Amino acid sequence: MRHLLPYALTVLICSPLFAQGRGPGGPGGPGRGEPGREEAGRGEPGGRELRDQEARLADLTRMADQAEKEGREDEARRLRAEVDALRRMIELGRAHPPGRPDGAPDGPGMGPPGGPGMPGGPGGRPPRPVNVSSEEREAAAQFLKEHEPQRFAKLTELRESRPQDYERLLTQVAMEVKELRMLKEVDPKRYERRLEQRKLEYRSSDLAERIHGMQQGAEQEEMKKELRGVLSRLFDLRESEKESEVDRLEEEMARLRETLKKRKEAKDSIVDRRMNDMLGEEDDLRW
Repeated sequence: MRHLLPYALTVLICSPLFAQGRGPGGPGGPGRGEPGREEAGRGEPGGRELRDQEARLADLTRMADQAEKEGREDEARRLRAEVDALRRMIELGRAHPPGRPDGAPDGPGMGPPGGPGMPGGPGGRPPRPVNVSSEEREAAAQFLKEHEPQRFAKLTELRESRPQDYERLLTQVAMEVKELRMLKEVDPKRYERRLEQRKLEYRSSDLAERIHGMQQGAEQEEMKKELRGVLSRLFDLRESEKESEVDRLEEEMARLRETLKKRKEAKDSIVDRRMNDMLGEEDDLRW
């Protein structure tokens, strides 16, 4: 039954880490005011970024379970290590929520991380570190540069202006890129869909941000038309992903039902073998 949870969780579709957001306040506003419209990068517990990370965790867990089931022990151990690392990343995100990832100053709802006595804040315990090698960080930067150049430019801007956000976000991208590479190995078509989805998520956020700052007119209407088209394509991608997950769940359920049926039919034999193991007796049926 342990395979069911990872499969079920993966119906949450991974959206990009850096979808832009827009808070209602001005630069440097307080960090606990009215939140702006939903953004993937603000990192508040229960927000979209947390859901994305949990979806990636489910993907990794599913891959590890599959590798273990197929006897690929080395790969299973590697994937389990990735699962542990991503769990630490999720803990880090809860303990040390980010400001705005696009390099803009904080507005209400997007202030600096940590409060007094809170994890990551004054007097609180520091967040647990996530081990990401320099090679993995370089690979993450190269991935953004190649596949998501606009995000790469935004991230690069943070290097000088907000170095802590830069380091944290680059670490998160490195975790994402590792998961994407593993996804590419086991399901290339899904990998391509994921790449397209990330790009469309960013484009939709960028369009919405620009529309918010425009005067009403023909140009704004054109952007709204484009935004609707982008969202329509995103909807199709997300539903296709969910349909694939439903198919996988149905296959897994069928396999589990068959396994349960066989085990019930072999109950006496299974109980006898377990009893022999516990009593240290020889099992004549072993190879």
